[in-house]
Amino acid sequence: MRTWEFDIGWLYICLMRPLGLVKINRLAPQPLIRAVKGAHLGLDNLQAIIINRMHVLRDYTRQVTVPVFDREKTIAAGTSAIRRTRRLLVRQPRLLDEAATTRLTELLEQHAALATVHQFRERLQALWSGTHHVSNENLLEQLQQWCLEAEASGIKALEEFSARLRAYQMARLET
Repeated sequence: MRTWEFDIGWLYICLMRPLGLVKINRLAPQPLIRAVKGAHLGLDNLQAIIINRMHVLRDYTRQVTVPVFDREKTIAAGTSAIRRTRRLLVRQPRLLDEAATTRLTELLEQHAALATVHQFRERLQALWSGTHHVSNENLLEQLQQWCLEAEASGIKALEEFSARLRAYQMARLET
């Protein structure tokens, strides 16, 4: 996912490919992000967001969760408990043990901005986790509602991320 990450499996694949021992069927898609002034969310944006959902979550963590966490940490400079909880905010809540879940709950109760950001992240993930049960139009409506509420949240990073979602586009295949 990241350029600095080392993947030993990919190294083996690259070594065996010239020998004809492996064939690469497809690579993970890279998101195409083009900001267009006054763009509205459409089905193409929705499809691009769902296909690139791992990139979307990574971007959400980098552009929303971490900046809001850093701001809250600065505000609560005297409290050391907040410093140890950053990783809890970016992990999947279902992967946390009971003690970690308790610490996360306490953190979210003490910091309203973090609770809002966390809630929006969970709602965004829920959009594509139930895609096989909902029509495209309903998914698009849910995403548009998410963006409207994010823009009205009063959290600058969340507002900017909502605008970024409008920039996700499907990569056009070259023929």
